[in-house]
Amino acid sequence: MTMVRVAGALIYVGGAFAWAIAMAFWSFIRCDSCNSTPGVWFENPQSWQYDAIVWFGWTGLALAALAFCLSLVRQWIGFLTFWVHVAVFLGNLVIIVAGRSIGAALQIVLPAALVACAGFVAVGGHSLSWPRPKS
Repeated sequence: MTMVRVAGALIYVGGAFAWAIAMAFWSFIRCDSCNSTPGVWFENPQSWQYDAIVWFGWTGLALAALAFCLSLVRQWIGFLTFWVHVAVFLGNLVIIVAGRSIGAALQIVLPAALVACAGFVAVGGHSLSWPRPKS
């Protein structure tokens, strides 16, 4: 295992940890004095989305750690787990965008893309040997 994969794993799992903490914090500071505007979940303190984003955050952290660990055993399993984590993150992002403007999502695109690239490197995606067509 190279130092590049270790550095990628630190950034990947660290980014997933920061996201999980951010989701827990966002749920903790939910709007208790809002007026429950219809169709806007973040102004309703009883919304199920507040609980869901926390679960998405912690599930993402577990998947990030699992993806790296599994890639040490079987690289393709770690790579597959990485893509499951990407799907979980996108689900979390859909919930956030559904309650806020698209600007809230655009603010996290660059950091999320960097963490995703680090995750790709951490699970060894950059060194997978793909089948080549026979010529």
